[in-house]
Amino acid sequence: MFMDFMRGKNTDVNFSSDFSSSQRADRYRNFGIRWFTSCDHALLRAVLSLPFFLLIAGLILFQPGTANARSGGITGFSGISGTDCTVCHGGGAAPSVMLIGPTSVTPGATNSYTLTITGGPASVGGLDVAASAGTFTATDAGTEVQSGELIHNTEKSFAAGSVSWSFDWTAPLAAGSVNMSGAGLSANGSGTGGDGTAVAALTINVQAAVPEMAVSGLGVPIADGDATPSAA
Repeated sequence: MFMDFMRGKNTDVNFSSDFSSSQRADRYRNFGIRWFTSCDHALLRAVLSLPFFLLIAGLILFQPGTANARSGGITGFSGISGTDCTVCHGGGAAPSVMLIGPTSVTPGATNSYTLTITGGPASVGGLDVAASAGTFTATDAGTEVQSGELIHNTEKSFAAGSVSWSFDWTAPLAAGSVNMSGAGLSANGSGTGGDGTAVAALTINVQAAVPEMAVSGLGVPIADGDATPSAA
């Protein structure tokens, strides 16, 4: 039917110019529906179906390494559980990432840490930092805490080949070992791939402070376990 119509042959659908434009539009629509539903070729119907179109569009838009970049950060990609920024970013030179801060702290203490990215495409950068315990506090503009992780909410431009963020982390009240992991993204800013990522990690020992005691008669506080000074 469709090929007959395309060749100008008669069909059982009248497209005469005697009809108004709205009537002709209705007839064209009805003709298309009747032709599609009467098609005997399952493959052709599948190709013209909406799910098939959405599948093809998805394959084009979500190719690995070419996903659109996010100007704001996202949680769950710090590397602490094995998942990092390479899920969405790739194709560029890998940068070096450093996570710097105290590795021995007391329970409940708040300390400052810094994540620095050097190298890679080095146009704009982003980060996601997570820890197995404790809490983060955003101290730099362009960062925030979301779902317990420190991320960027605005991409930050590199300067002289590197970019850094500082933040605070408060240790848990219980003593023990805490893992902190930070993923750094060095992007070219195109939004179409060519980015580099890397992960840095710290193991932080949370231990109670050594109690002090005074030696009777001297009033000299010494750490528990130190040799007691002899009296004069």
